[in-house]
Amino acid sequence: MEMKERLAASQAKMDELKAKISGAADNAKAAHEMKKAELEETLAEIDAEFEAFDAAVDAQIEADLADFDAATELIAEEISTEMDDDIATIEGDIAAAKENRRIRKERAESKRNSARLRAQMNVNAAKERIAEKKKAKEQAKREDRALDLLDYADRCQALAMTMTLDAEHAILEAAELLAE
Repeated sequence: MEMKERLAASQAKMDELKAKISGAADNAKAAHEMKKAELEETLAEIDAEFEAFDAAVDAQIEADLADFDAATELIAEEISTEMDDDIATIEGDIAAAKENRRIRKERAESKRNSARLRAQMNVNAAKERIAEKKKAKEQAKREDRALDLLDYADRCQALAMTMTLDAEHAILEAAELLAE
């Protein structure tokens, strides 16, 4: 009966260990999901910032175009009243305004592309850090499992030794009874 109790206690300890391992795996999975959610939230924030920046640039371009159109109308009225040499100057100003607008637009696109590239680099770096942490956790799990197996083997050896001593004791007791 004592052996059955020990076996039951050993089984209970093994079940408890399995429950702990399962709990640790669930905790690691939950932490990974939380990091993934944080990363997605950060990406959503970056996208929102890009959209706001694009909207601001578009609004500024629209305002500049409206101002440009208004200026063009004023220039057209002045052209009709001024002399031919003034016409050449005004046309040069229009070309310069168009060139300035084109340059501003290119700069805005360059800034937007640069911000996107930085964001992508940050995302890639975050992915690498997550992968490194995941690899380290998996390595720690493997090491813990190996240590648990070694501990289990030690306990099995101790149990086997106890069983051997119990068997030897039983044989000696039986021999003593036969000798009487």
